[in-house]
Amino acid sequence: MRTANVLAAAASLAGLALVVGGCAVADEDEASVGASDHAMTSAAKGLQASEMRVIAPPRGLPRAWPQPDSDGWFDERGKCGPTAVANLLRLYGKDGVSPDAAYDAGVRWWVGSRPPDLGGYLDRKHRDLGCRITFAPDGPALLRAAVATDRPVLAWFRTEGLSSHWVAVAGVRGPASSPTEEVVLLSWGRYYAVPMTRFAEAWDSVYGFRNPAIVCSARSPVLAASP
Repeated sequence: MRTANVLAAAASLAGLALVVGGCAVADEDEASVGASDHAMTSAAKGLQASEMRVIAPPRGLPRAWPQPDSDGWFDERGKCGPTAVANLLRLYGKDGVSPDAAYDAGVRWWVGSRPPDLGGYLDRKHRDLGCRITFAPDGPALLRAAVATDRPVLAWFRTEGLSSHWVAVAGVRGPASSPTEEVVLLSWGRYYAVPMTRFAEAWDSVYGFRNPAIVCSARSPVLAASP
C-alpha cells in the first residue's frame, strides 16, 4: 500500500509538472520560452521565442545572471523566479545573491514559484527596498512609471502552451504606445528586447492574476547612473 501511495503521488506530481511546468530555458542559439513556472492559461497570447530579441547589455548595467537547471523529479522546480530576484538585486547594486542562493532562501514553490514566494523573500531579506506585489490594471503604464523613476520590475508572463516565466525588467524604450516601444529585460544570462504590445498581451492574465509584478519603492542607484 505504501508503495502504491508513493507511485500515485509521483504520478500526480508528474501530471502537475506537465501542466504547470518548470521554468523556461534558453536554447544554445536563441531563447526558448517553452516550459514555465506556474500558469494554466490559453497559449493564444503567450510570448514566443521568436519575439524575444537578444541585445547587448545597456551601457552601465550589470551582466544578467544565468538561470540554473531546474530541480525535482520532473524538473518541476524551475528557477526563473530565483533568477529574476537575483537580477533585480543586481540592478540594485546587491551582487552577493545568486539564483541558487535565492532558491535556497525560499524563492520556490512545489512547482516553479509564485508572487508570494518572490515577494515574501524580498520582504524578509531586503526590506530596505520596499518591494510589494502588485496586480496593476494597466501593465504598460506600471512599467513606464517604474523604470522612469529608476525602479526595476519583476514580471510574470505567459509563454508557449500552458506555461509562464519570471523576468526582471530594466527599462522601456521607444515612444509610449507606439509600434516601436520595447521592454528591456534580463533572463537566461542575457538582455532581451520585446515589443511592448506583445509583452503586455502575454502579461495581462497569468493563472487568473492581472499583470502580476513586484515593484520596489527604492530607486536603483545602478539604473539612476545608467545613461
